[in-house]
Amino acid sequence: MKRFLFLALVLFAIAAKAQDRPDVLVTSKYFKRGYIGLVERMLLPQSEDALTYGYTGFLYTPSWSGEQSVYLERTDKGKYQLVMRQAEENIWYAARNIMIHYEDEVIDFGDHTTTFAREVSNGVGWNEVKLDMKVDEQALEITYEQASVLSGLFKMAVFSSSPTAQYFGVDGETTLFFYNGYAAECWSPDAGKLKRLVDISNTIKKAITNNDNAAIQDILPEARTLTQEFRELIPDWGIENMEYNHL
Repeated sequence: MKRFLFLALVLFAIAAKAQDRPDVLVTSKYFKRGYIGLVERMLLPQSEDALTYGYTGFLYTPSWSGEQSVYLERTDKGKYQLVMRQAEENIWYAARNIMIHYEDEVIDFGDHTTTFAREVSNGVGWNEVKLDMKVDEQALEITYEQASVLSGLFKMAVFSSSPTAQYFGVDGETTLFFYNGYAAECWSPDAGKLKRLVDISNTIKKAITNNDNAAIQDILPEARTLTQEFRELIPDWGIENMEYNHL
């Protein structure tokens, strides 16, 4: 309870100046709930440790193709790796096909009628949806240094988020970053810190696909710089009381 109260105080302090600094993530209200909760259950580890301590990484939710997750993991042998999982099709649409159906409804305007498709619930909610869907998984072994730098970046990006930050867009690509039970998101940024953060995330995905550890090493300087920029948005008292990275 104390850790959530602490984060609430940090977010309140950041939100007070959010209008002056719109280039921060939006604190997520939907992590572990609804559609994102379903994506989490399908694409993130559900072990006891993972559910207790949370994850470090990000979810990528495009409009049409399969959702992706990338998270840091420590193996049984004490090694570190980045794991990427991708659904073979879009989870949102697959779930909606189970949750609802459409029925024709006719509206009589007197001089003419119009028929439209009315959405009807099938009585199945996001928490009850079960999808038989293939999920592809790839992993890339990384060093402790690489894991620590990336974990620190996601931590500062999430902890510098604001519930009042501006979030634009209806149809686009949302990236939700998470750190040990906390989450914050952005929608298709085209400039600033958030664009750089998403660019790093895209590089990580490409590096995992190509089994390219050198690409991870190459982004560490930018990751460190961006970490410091997010850190400077957090009040000093928040930094002093912030928990250490959980790796």
